[in-house]
Amino acid sequence: MPALDAALAMVHTGERSRTPRGACCLSVASSASGAHGSRRCPMAAQRGSWRAALLLVVSAALAAGAGLAHAGIVFQEPFDTDTASTAATVATYTNMTLQGAGTVVVGGGVLRMNGTPLTHSLVTATGYPGNLLITQLVGKNPGGGGSNVGLRVGANRIVFHPGYTAVPGAFRVEGPGGFGNTSMGFTPPGGVLNTMEVFVRGNIGQFLVAVPNYSNPEQVFAARFTNAGYQPGVDTIGPTRNAGSDDQGIFDDLIVNQITSPGPPTPWTNLVLASAPLHWYRLNESGSIAIDYGSGALDGVYRNGVVRGQAGIPFEGDLAARFDGVNDQVWLGGADLAGPWSAEFVLMHLGVEDAGSLLRSASGALRLDQWPSTGAAGFTRFGVADYRFTPDAVAALQQWVHLTFVADPANGIELYLNGVLAGTNPNYMPLPREFLGGADTANLLLDEVVLYDRRLTPQEILTHASGVGLPEPATLLLVGLGLPIIACRRRARG
Repeated sequence: MPALDAALAMVHTGERSRTPRGACCLSVASSASGAHGSRRCPMAAQRGSWRAALLLVVSAALAAGAGLAHAGIVFQEPFDTDTASTAATVATYTNMTLQGAGTVVVGGGVLRMNGTPLTHSLVTATGYPGNLLITQLVGKNPGGGGSNVGLRVGANRIVFHPGYTAVPGAFRVEGPGGFGNTSMGFTPPGGVLNTMEVFVRGNIGQFLVAVPNYSNPEQVFAARFTNAGYQPGVDTIGPTRNAGSDDQGIFDDLIVNQITSPGPPTPWTNLVLASAPLHWYRLNESGSIAIDYGSGALDGVYRNGVVRGQAGIPFEGDLAARFDGVNDQVWLGGADLAGPWSAEFVLMHLGVEDAGSLLRSASGALRLDQWPSTGAAGFTRFGVADYRFTPDAVAALQQWVHLTFVADPANGIELYLNGVLAGTNPNYMPLPREFLGGADTANLLLDEVVLYDRRLTPQEILTHASGVGLPEPATLLLVGLGLPIIACRRRARG
């Protein structure tokens, strides 16, 4: 994975806008698709393989053994017990330590930090090993001025300036791997508690920070940096304030979660882990950060109103994320991946869009709906062409499907629907890794996204599809073949 130290991603307006029906929403010089061959069902001969794969999955589930903890709270402080002085604060919160001076008290159910000019922090007495998801409510009163507030993690102060407009929010990271004041794309208001989330990868010292706009939660500032000297299990954590003025820092609900696995073992999770994914997004989070459970450490940030906590595929019993067909996205910030690759999705197609993207970057996109409003899957190289598969491959509406793209430069891209080859195209493009969804996102529920830096084998794909409990693939493909006609009728009547 390319270096992403100090890489920043800022949301601009968060405003939703749509391209008129029938208009092209992309700057593409030409449009091309493969020849439209007769629509055949290539799956009947593979039904025996499908059933055999399902038996293998059941066997794997029985052999899985004890469950793994997905996440566990290793530290939590709600700041609910009022104190009268700095000494009383430290005495009450015996598992926290004051760094610096000033007035640090708990009153009205929040931590309040005062004093100028100085920097002070109230941190845990110890560090915690592993990957940590840290959440904290943070603000200052009244806002504006030169003081900053945020979170200290070891040698790093991760801070911003509520109410500061000259460089909106003036977000910065002090310490190793950090950077100076940077616009957040919005000004966090003063006098309120803003949410800050930080995901720390203990083995490499990589930090991902997300701060939603209190006034418009669809806007989310994101920043990634690396402190190679971060010490898991040693570096302490807690609220921090620096006083260029005598604004009062206010903090609440510090929670440190240790993330230990993608979840309890199921047929699906066992199969994905055995295939050694580069990136794996389960999209079951409630906060702003989407964790990557693969080896590539490319965690993401939900933006533009992705609805979390939706019911996922029933067999797996997990949660999914709802993308609206407008501009919902998970920012990943990764470079395109050249060479062979595979991308598998567990999704429910909710409606045909002019151009519905699953993965997107500045150079191309994988499409659930290829432009213009075809309802057929495809891929686009911006400025080159819009490609579809031969025969057309369609994910039926309102049904859970397993969709897998498999690519290599020599053979182009294949598409598998519910474990069986559904279409091919001799053209190739690198795998986009900047956004899930994006400016022209598909309209769908997205439960699982798994990316690989190799070709999955047909048997792996078939077994993975069976691992999420889908029915035999012939049924869904036959239903899906009628989708373009239905979609065109609906638009004509529109």
